[in-house]
This record gives sequence, structure tokens and C-alpha cells, in this order.
Amino acid sequence: MYIERYDVPFQPSASADKIKGLVREAKGIKSIVFAARYSEPNSFATTIVLIADEGSYLIDTSGVTMERDSRELDLLKLFDVIDEVGAINKTKFITSRVPNTAHLPAIEATALLNRYPVQLIFPDNWKAFKAIYNEKYEQYTVNTYAARWEELCQKS
Repeated sequence: MYIERYDVPFQPSASADKIKGLVREAKGIKSIVFAARYSEPNSFATTIVLIADEGSYLIDTSGVTMERDSRELDLLKLFDVIDEVGAINKTKFITSRVPNTAHLPAIEATALLNRYPVQLIFPDNWKAFKAIYNEKYEQYTVNTYAARWEELCQKS
């Protein structure tokens, strides 16, 4: 499999916007895998592997995170786009944090990420997905955007 590294700006909102464009353009999405990697200046940032019929992409330089409400909203808007293209039920996450892979060739980075276990995010695991972005992996039952997450669960 050929995988292309898709560079995005580190600024979270700009990064999320560029990723949304990639998702909209992707043809025949088979899988979108999210991971939280250790990062600076935030503690954790998002890595994504998007597998589609017409191209596979590694996004491991984004600044997208969920460490604040405004950043969580960026990620929810990305999931809205994933839902629009009919891929919400193909969205998974790596259940543990991953190392930064930006220094590796894309194929090696993806091979490393493929070694980690994954779970579907929707409909049942969105709280576990959110937990990979906090220090103690705590699953909070109530948060600012809980209703938005539940809406996405209903669509999956």
C-alpha cells in the first residue's frame, strides 16, 4: 500500500479545515483512524490515517486537539464532515497514545500505527476516544458538547 504524508498547518483550526477538505475530496473512504500523540505546546495532538479507494494519507503534523472546549469544537466539526461524506461508521481510534511519527517515512509511520489496537468511535466509544486526550484517560459523562457527540452516535 502506498501512503502519502499530508502536511497541514499546526494551528488547530487551520489544521482541521485542511483535513476537512481532504475528507471531502477522498473517494471511497474505507477507514479513518484517529490517534492522540504526545505533542508540544499542547500535551496531545491528533494523528490521522485515512484509507480510501483513490489514495491513502497520513496526517501526523496537525495541531488538532481536545484539550479545550474550542478545540473540541474543531474536532466535532471535522466529524460533521466525516458524517456528510457517509464515513462516520468507518471512523476508529487507537486506544492508547502514540509517539510522534513525523520524523519517519510515511510508510514506516503507518506500519507503526497499525500495530496498535483500534475501536470504532461511534456509536459506543466516543467517551473513550475523548479520554485519550486527557492525562489520566478519564471518561467524563457530562461535558459542554455531550449532546453533539450523542447526535453523531445516532447517525452511525
